[in-house]
Amino acid sequence: MFLAYTPYTSIPDMDAFKALLPSARLARLEEDDSGALFCYALLALVLERHFALSAQEIVYTDSGLPYLLGFPVHFSLSHSKTHALCAVSDMPVGCDIETHRPISAHTIRRVLADTEQGADFFAYWTLKESYFKLKGDLSQAFSAIRFALTDNTAIGEDAYGFLYREIPDCTAAIVAGAPFSRPALQFFSPEQLFSYAAEK
Repeated sequence: MFLAYTPYTSIPDMDAFKALLPSARLARLEEDDSGALFCYALLALVLERHFALSAQEIVYTDSGLPYLLGFPVHFSLSHSKTHALCAVSDMPVGCDIETHRPISAHTIRRVLADTEQGADFFAYWTLKESYFKLKGDLSQAFSAIRFALTDNTAIGEDAYGFLYREIPDCTAAIVAGAPFSRPALQFFSPEQLFSYAAEK
């Protein structure tokens, strides 16, 4: 399992970065969608280097969920206001990253269960967002999803995960449906991604 992140910066060659996206995703790219560009650059690099696959193999379900057709490789992407995160695994996986910022009382009530009030909001939020990405089911209320936290390890009713707090001003999480070893968090600089995109 691989978990990688990068901070945003201005992109020197937008066309080279856009070329890394699957054509179906490129068609939905908004004018200023740096988060998606950095996510897919990370994904393309990890897929090629560790799985000998291309991001161009990605297809989408009718509801817009991306997957690799015909390959037992799963991935999840997330971007915040400052960073992009990418998880790639041999089993279904979900990941999320959030930049720390003021949160409204309404959002806190929506995300946290009564027993979680006053807890580390971003820890639970990233775990629950990761869970939604893992399950692909948005019908369940955030506050109904429960994780027991011990340090940076999380155990839910039908999911397991880890928290990452070492990214500056961010919290990140990764979740899967079965126990797994905590993957090391790999850092890729924007310059590494720019160099990779330029070579394609």
